[in-house]
Amino acid sequence: MSIDPDLNQAQTSGRKLAKATGTVAAFTLLSRVLGMVRDVVIAGRFGAGMSTDAFFVAQRVPNLLRSLMAEGSLANAFVPILAEEQRRSNDAARRAIGGVSSFVVLVTTVLAILGIYFAEEITLVFAPGFGAGTAKTALAAQLMRIMFPYIVIVSLLALAGSILNSLGRFGWSSASQVIMNLVMIGGVLFSTTSYFSDQTAIYALSISVLVGGVMALYIQQKALAKSNVSLAFRSPLKTPAIKKLCRLMLPSVLSASLYQILIFVNTLLASLLPEGSVSWLFYADRIFQFPIGVFSLAVATAALPSLSRLASEGRDTELSLQLSQALSWMLFGTLPAALGMVILAQPIMSVLFERGTFSVYDAQQSAAALAAFSIGLWSVSCQSLLVRGYLAKQNALIPSAIACLSIGVNIVLSVLLMGPLTLEHAGGLTSAVLALRSLISPEHFWPGVTIPALGHVGLALSGSIGSILSVTLLTALLPSVRIRLSFSSILSGLVKSIAGCLAMGAGLMLLMWLTNSAVTILLLGIPLGAVIYLSVTGLLRAGEALAVFNEVHHRYLRFSSASAKK
Repeated sequence: MSIDPDLNQAQTSGRKLAKATGTVAAFTLLSRVLGMVRDVVIAGRFGAGMSTDAFFVAQRVPNLLRSLMAEGSLANAFVPILAEEQRRSNDAARRAIGGVSSFVVLVTTVLAILGIYFAEEITLVFAPGFGAGTAKTALAAQLMRIMFPYIVIVSLLALAGSILNSLGRFGWSSASQVIMNLVMIGGVLFSTTSYFSDQTAIYALSISVLVGGVMALYIQQKALAKSNVSLAFRSPLKTPAIKKLCRLMLPSVLSASLYQILIFVNTLLASLLPEGSVSWLFYADRIFQFPIGVFSLAVATAALPSLSRLASEGRDTELSLQLSQALSWMLFGTLPAALGMVILAQPIMSVLFERGTFSVYDAQQSAAALAAFSIGLWSVSCQSLLVRGYLAKQNALIPSAIACLSIGVNIVLSVLLMGPLTLEHAGGLTSAVLALRSLISPEHFWPGVTIPALGHVGLALSGSIGSILSVTLLTALLPSVRIRLSFSSILSGLVKSIAGCLAMGAGLMLLMWLTNSAVTILLLGIPLGAVIYLSVTGLLRAGEALAVFNEVHHRYLRFSSASAKK
């Protein structure tokens, strides 16, 4: 019996993808936990006041530049370029790395210098309420000057991480955020020593941001050196890869910028709704982002290097198979997570936040927003993976154009679904929103049709609908970059995942009928849901479930063998 080489290759790459995803997800989970610990110790040491207000405003601008330029756009754009240069020769890859390193340092250094020089003016743009010439503005500007060089460091971190990912060394590249969180926690503890007074302690926290970045970069440099790679600087003018990098990065930066604008607009719209709407959305989004950060981005990050390598070698059939397999894994993981968050939204919010002045009503409203966000969990996750497919083919224009369209639809739906505004907001913004709603109201086209007023839940639901539109368009246009998904295998896995979700949902609903305790529901519901889902999909011979069982069995055998040797 002959073995289909494409199928065999897909199975092998699938195991590699699962292993890489597990590595990235483990480090991301550890980073998220440490991030929560970091926030707790910062709150415990500094409380809420002038120092923390100044620090968070000062940190916002470098973090915004990092989000726009470094961690997403730069890392994702450089991986396919490096794969193409590696296919030519190792020397070509080294020249690309050196030229891009120099280009990144040059651009970010200029930005850092401008930020340091105009720190006070920037502070007043982002926090006009601090007031010109006040002590609070002066403190924020000083902290910003300390932290602005961070964008140079984090850009090099993103570049080094993309190189390590291309080499299959996902653990080193994923550990950076862990290291930086640990150093920031150490900075808070160091600020309690006699070296700092209560007035100067916040400087220790700002300095720890830089120190953490430097330490993470040093460790990544060591990892690169073990692979005979370095960020040796070369003239960017003589590096053709720079032009390709700019061509791929600029649309990505535009998309990221528009997304930040979307967040800003939704916050403004929420501020026109009943008091508490902004906070309800914020807390719901914090929970919604957790599975995206831990699982979805892990799959997308792990898939990009191999997709880029296959694209550079012209192996479109294998690339299509691997992207199909990655999408199957994404759906396998996100569908039960989405359903679980919809069903368990109320217990989640009650257990995590319902204390002090955060009331039962607040928990209910946040839970409704979380359920609306969760409807789009699978589409947001698949969207990030499909964008990697386009980037592997060095096409950033299509996903960027779709992102612009999706954001426009999101804003229109938000205005339609948010419902009536509170009477306290009777200014120009209220008039503009009302005018836009009147202009786009479906009653102009279908008299008698009314749109439900969903308030802040409508804002969350609009985001889910926008992401579903993005996934639909991204999938439909894949053939334009010579990627043809295996819809039969994806549909087969999807049916089995839906069956597992239905069984899991029934089990969770039964548990909620048996007990009213939110803590009990969460403690029992999460493992119960996972067991039911994996059992049903395993019985249906879903490949992803069998891979999970095989990995657990393999690790058990390794643990048993190690224990026996002791």
